[in-house]
Amino acid sequence: MNKCPHFDDCGGCVHHLDDYVAASKSKQQKLIKEIGRFGFVEPMITMENPFGYRQKAVASFGYKNNKIFSGFYARNSRRLVEINHCAIENPVASKIIKSVTNIVNQLKFTVYNEQKDRGFLRHIMVRTSVRYKEVMVILVGAEPFKLSRKIFVKRLRERHPEITTIIFNYNPRQTSYVLGKQDEVLFGPGFIFEGLFDKKFKLSPQSFFQVNPPMMEQLLTKAFDLVKISKQDVVVDAYSGTGVIGIIASDYSDQVFAVEGNPSAVRDSINNARYNKSSMTTIQKDATEALVEMAQAKERVDVVIMDPSREGSTEAFLDALNQLLPDRILYISCYPPSLSRDLDYLLKKDQYKVDHLIPVDMFPFTDHVECVTLMLRAEI
Repeated sequence: MNKCPHFDDCGGCVHHLDDYVAASKSKQQKLIKEIGRFGFVEPMITMENPFGYRQKAVASFGYKNNKIFSGFYARNSRRLVEINHCAIENPVASKIIKSVTNIVNQLKFTVYNEQKDRGFLRHIMVRTSVRYKEVMVILVGAEPFKLSRKIFVKRLRERHPEITTIIFNYNPRQTSYVLGKQDEVLFGPGFIFEGLFDKKFKLSPQSFFQVNPPMMEQLLTKAFDLVKISKQDVVVDAYSGTGVIGIIASDYSDQVFAVEGNPSAVRDSINNARYNKSSMTTIQKDATEALVEMAQAKERVDVVIMDPSREGSTEAFLDALNQLLPDRILYISCYPPSLSRDLDYLLKKDQYKVDHLIPVDMFPFTDHVECVTLMLRAEI
């Protein structure tokens, strides 16, 4: 494949698209430098076809020659680069973003200006479902959507009958966050479903879900092969989000507790457990607070699965792990520097040893990599 024409400007990919093998090797070597001191870093699990894998696409709006265009921000900048097609996005999403850009030009919408803090259009987000072929479109605006909304929906649906729901998200804040807190359904149910293994998960506009479901299945297959959960194990799924990992864990254990602090994610987690007839219990509480309370109560915990955000975990959470002393800790990290920091802190008491370090290329051609780390009690 030819090199991406936007590579020098776009802030997305950091590796050229014409050599995936070289890109994945570069990421492997970088990861070894970051965490290799903890043990052998196994060969990275890579994609057979590393294109069109992103099932969530986000573009921002700007002006060029008095016309609205959509694109991505340049690397380390707030300069918007016009992008007509992205090779790592689902092609359906790229086509919809192009259509939305045409429609908002026809309807003469205004674009939000960060410096002047006025204008309407901010972003367009498209979420696509690999399993169920459903499509969610989210238009993000800095002002209420009052004019031409019915025409916008009608024209978009005419061009893309595959769209199953359209949502307006109101984000008036001066922020780099894409979504605001208010969602209004303009068409359809306001959510889509995605599948992993034999499970079905509801995705609302604010839901976190991995953008690459096929690789998520590979990651979780490897993770559960390693951790070997039994029916008698008490399992804590910390930073559980919408309950994906905990629900899958409940196939192996009858005592799975998913801990999540975000109220929206907790609602999705409870609903997802119901859809999948899972015995998992969802606890709405900050992960650190919950684990500290468990440690203080000297509760029995056999397995802790932790999948924190890029910021990683907290020292208080890691201290609680060293008090609870579960037999196995499965740490799924999306940011090697915070993983390295947390391992340094957790392992300094010599109560755990790293058993496996397995990188997974969830985001080909970008600089991001997931890493599955299994830790065992030192005496086991």
